[in-house]
Amino acid sequence: MKKLLVTLAVLASASVQSQACDRCKAAATCAPCPQVACQAQPACQPAVEWKEVERTILVPEWTTEKRTVTRTEYKVETSDREITVNEWIQKQDKVSRNVTYYECEKKSRDVTHKVAKQNWKDVEVKYHVNVPTRETKTGKRTVRKPHWKEVSHEYTVMVPSMETQTQTCWVWESVPVKKTRMVCEDKGHWEERQVQAVAPQPCQSACGSCNACCNPCPVTCTQKVWVPNIVKTEVEYTVLECRKAERTREVQVCVGKPEKKTCTRKVCEWVEEEEDYSYEVCGWKTEEKTCTRKVCETTWEEVTKNVEYSEWVAKTKTVEETVCRWECVPARKTIKETHCVPVEVKSEVDVQVCRMVEKTVKEKVCVPTAAPCKSSCNTCCS
Repeated sequence: MKKLLVTLAVLASASVQSQACDRCKAAATCAPCPQVACQAQPACQPAVEWKEVERTILVPEWTTEKRTVTRTEYKVETSDREITVNEWIQKQDKVSRNVTYYECEKKSRDVTHKVAKQNWKDVEVKYHVNVPTRETKTGKRTVRKPHWKEVSHEYTVMVPSMETQTQTCWVWESVPVKKTRMVCEDKGHWEERQVQAVAPQPCQSACGSCNACCNPCPVTCTQKVWVPNIVKTEVEYTVLECRKAERTREVQVCVGKPEKKTCTRKVCEWVEEEEDYSYEVCGWKTEEKTCTRKVCETTWEEVTKNVEYSEWVAKTKTVEETVCRWECVPARKTIKETHCVPVEVKSEVDVQVCRMVEKTVKEKVCVPTAAPCKSSCNTCCS
């Protein structure tokens, strides 16, 4: 945005200068003077004064305007549509078929089989049993018995005490350091320079013999101009740098010192001794015994018996029954569909617009005043 404003200002200044040049050209439409006749004449030095002139320039101005834009929106609509669907219809048919079934018939027959009979009797049986017996025996064994005695015991304890010790630690310190840097300084000065300009009015001749209008006289103006002089100087400055330094300090430390002490305590010693002891031994003794038990003897006899039984006989008959079947039939059906329809909608929006607006400014212009030329020629002055 800044670049655009600077460009517009330069263009406006150029247009003002071009207008001034056009005015000077219009005023200077004079017949050319003979160069030979005017070379020996002295230069015309009219007086110069500064005037305030108004001029019109174009300045960018931002405004907000309402503009109508068209956007597309989607509207939801519902419509009906016919489709073909398959429907299953149940139908019933009568079918005749032969069915085989079984009937139960009762019959009888003579069956011969063996029957077991049991006969019980007493039998004497001999058996052996183990009877437990106990026997006392004596023997010798070695046992360990405790013997207590007092023993002097020496031990060491740590007694706390405070001591002063010197420790080494690292600290960070700010150290001033001098450095140099290059500084650019403008040691320029103002100068007055002579600038030539063209007078917008024709010169007035003293001789009065010029039939045509004279050429515009050159005007010399004095302007102040800044002459830069960039000087590089090396400047010294001080900064603080953080450096690591080693320091010592004294601290109080609790130290344990060993001390020896003596105490008496009881000590148990085990001594082995032999002693007599008695123990019982369990033994087994075999004895024979007699008992009576019953024994069963089985005998088989043939027995004839009339037995009734049932027998299944296969028979056939015709059965008429109803059978259901499903048949697929196409059918028309109306369904509702939802779809989006694009719709154009117009709305007003705020738009930032840049326009060039005319602005009247005042500035000082160097204008020469009319002065008579000191010329002795009969034609025209330069």
